[in-house]
Amino acid sequence: MSKNLVTPILLERNNKKYILMNFVFESDNSIYITFPSKKGRYISKEYIKEYEQKEYSEHVISLQEYRKDNIEPKISFHPRNMIVHVNSNVSKNISNDYELLDVSPIKGKVFVYLLQVIFPNNINFYDDYNKTKHPDQIVIQHTPDNDSLSLEFIIHSNDIYPTFESLPFSKNRNYRFGYRFDSPYKYSYSIFVSTLSTETKSILINLNTKNMVCMYTIDNK
Repeated sequence: MSKNLVTPILLERNNKKYILMNFVFESDNSIYITFPSKKGRYISKEYIKEYEQKEYSEHVISLQEYRKDNIEPKISFHPRNMIVHVNSNVSKNISNDYELLDVSPIKGKVFVYLLQVIFPNNINFYDDYNKTKHPDQIVIQHTPDNDSLSLEFIIHSNDIYPTFESLPFSKNRNYRFGYRFDSPYKYSYSIFVSTLSTETKSILINLNTKNMVCMYTIDNK
């Protein structure tokens, strides 16, 4: 078994494939999420705030300019301490460690709604993908209709099977399909694909931490 297991998540449109992101499993059960591009991706804006003590509320969120130098951002999940943080392949750690909410009722098992990623519809934002070195691929076919592609990820123990009903409430979600990836390591992930009736020009990241709202935008250089 190789040390790292990389799964590309691809967008297919007009018989061409484009790279959206990579999921990388490591033998210590850490998981890294990257957004590769020859254009040079960087975090452009952020919004970090403690959750309000309310069962449900709606807000208009204004993201602020991100002032740390960074390139090639990645999200790092570390189950040993049940934390997540945002890294850069170049400038290393660029965020605090954020505690995650594990809702599994079974001791020793993990069930974490980790993040939502919303992607722009502009196909020029992405790089073509024609590699064959990663046999495991997830291919999403999506033709835009004034909407955005939304991917939501649950990290879980291998013998847990999340369903669409596991996702948090959203009035704007137009659910399409789900996919469960079986990893050879201790944890796997399930991906839930939807469209949203909004458009974005950047990749929008929404990390679901235990105590904080953590949102970032990723742009091309």
